[in-house]
Amino acid sequence: MLATMKIQVQTLPRYLRAALRRVARRRGSRSAASSRTRGLASLPTAVSAPAPARPELRVAIAARDRLRLGFAWEWTQLELTQHSWQSVLANSQFHLLLVEITNGTIPFWNQQQTEALLKWTSTEGLTTAAWVTGGSAEHELAHQWIGSVPHVFLSRHHDPQIWRSRFPGTSFQILEPSAQPRIHNPAITGRTQPERAGAIFIDEASPFISENLALLASEQIDLWPIGIGVRTILEKAGFSRFLVPRTAMSKVHHVRGRYAVVADMAADYDQPWRIVEAGSAHTAAIVNAAALSNIPQNLHDYVNVVHSPEEFGSSLVAHLWQRELRDRAATRLAREIYQRHTFGHRVNQIAAATGIPLNHRIRPVSAVVSTNRPHELSNIFHNVARQGYGTDGNLELVLVLHGLDLRRADVEAMARDAPVENLVLIEADRSLTLGACLNLGLEAASGHYIAKMDDDNFYGRHYLTDLVAAFDYSGADIVGKWAHYVWLRSSRAVILRCARSEHRRVRLVQGGSIVMTRDVAHSLNFSDLPRGVDTDLLNRAHASGVVTYSADRFNYVSIRGADRHSHTWTIADTALMNRAGSIVFYGDPRDHVEV
Repeated sequence: MLATMKIQVQTLPRYLRAALRRVARRRGSRSAASSRTRGLASLPTAVSAPAPARPELRVAIAARDRLRLGFAWEWTQLELTQHSWQSVLANSQFHLLLVEITNGTIPFWNQQQTEALLKWTSTEGLTTAAWVTGGSAEHELAHQWIGSVPHVFLSRHHDPQIWRSRFPGTSFQILEPSAQPRIHNPAITGRTQPERAGAIFIDEASPFISENLALLASEQIDLWPIGIGVRTILEKAGFSRFLVPRTAMSKVHHVRGRYAVVADMAADYDQPWRIVEAGSAHTAAIVNAAALSNIPQNLHDYVNVVHSPEEFGSSLVAHLWQRELRDRAATRLAREIYQRHTFGHRVNQIAAATGIPLNHRIRPVSAVVSTNRPHELSNIFHNVARQGYGTDGNLELVLVLHGLDLRRADVEAMARDAPVENLVLIEADRSLTLGACLNLGLEAASGHYIAKMDDDNFYGRHYLTDLVAAFDYSGADIVGKWAHYVWLRSSRAVILRCARSEHRRVRLVQGGSIVMTRDVAHSLNFSDLPRGVDTDLLNRAHASGVVTYSADRFNYVSIRGADRHSHTWTIADTALMNRAGSIVFYGDPRDHVEV
């Protein structure tokens, strides 16, 4: 299909051929490698040293970079090579040996070296597992390594029944592709992410590129050739200026978040991995319907599926130009991946299958709210009851009644009706400051994370889910939203403030969106002040070296009532209409922000 592209260029309308000639002249003086800067200039040269989530779990591993780097953040890792494995294993203690198998061998090892390692571990009685990440079942089953491994994990394109019938004494399970949030994440450092930039992964069988040449002329697309000989075919077809240089191909594991959209048209074994990695980086994804079965089933509703070259072209243009479309799609895709498809999830599955005891991380959240307004109690309870994070009982509401003369039984009944399952109720004297009331809440909170919530704002269903997930990739001890929506009830205007502050380390976040680790919350506490407690805490955190991270703009609305003096922050509505914000529409924003 690709081999006919050069001929097809001549059949394009004159204006498209002229556009391609202008692009070629404009970029002809530069090499293909130097011109590939849109998505690649800000690629990280290295990933910071891993701090394993479970350092007590020691695993020896022989695998390619994708698995080796992904798991390095999850456990204490002993890395094996074909030349050093004997000395490393003989002088180390570990719970598990994990090997990656592709085409019958550990990648970059020969068959004899692979079989020697697995025969030795079998003789020594060591717990050993293999993850088959590529190759066909017929090819893999022709090799002898399987008989030496008691636990084999297969990719989706393998049928476990075929393997079980051949090796009934071996345990076979499916492991889905995974992302490592500490590597594949949306956090922007240094240069700003391009507003419009797309990546297309293409193989020799794809018909989608030749019929969409006009898109390439926009200079917003990078082509990533997949498979032997595809680059040569593309170069001969006149696509050299769009190709990612060979020197950048090794950085493919880091590239996902450097694009606004990734279109993966190459139906190879690595495609589901690329989609999961892109989604983890909050990048919208487009896939060919013919290859949809390669993608984990629970992600099908969160990727854009195209069935024809025409549909592909229109979908790609829409995602390149419409930020709201791609951001909402990317947010949903990332959330689903964080909940089911990280290397942390694979550690849990591997440990359960191999019988390794593992302490599962439980991360309860305490929502601390102080209110002196009885008419806002219903809003508080419904905000907390709405949270999807609380469906497993890991959410408690610590409610501080600030000088309110209410019957405790009545308040508890309102909570049950919402319903809020876990309520800690504190009665505070009217003479106390807001900061003192919040500190009472901190003292009573039992959660691993403390979410300071306001009584009059709106918090969407996935508000806490997304912010807690941000702790896993941001390296921050405080997360929140500095890019956020404000609803001015007096004029019905909805303002998006600080739109450029998504996915960044910042000094401040909106006070009603602060989520802290328990240790940071108790080390800082709120100052004994009647107002301005949020900014004061965040400034002291910054001065102490605590990292604060601003996540996405969705699932939260700061609501300003008609009377600005009813708020602790008495800023005038017009003062919010400055260069830091823009009016995006008029009306109730709550449906809009729910993503």
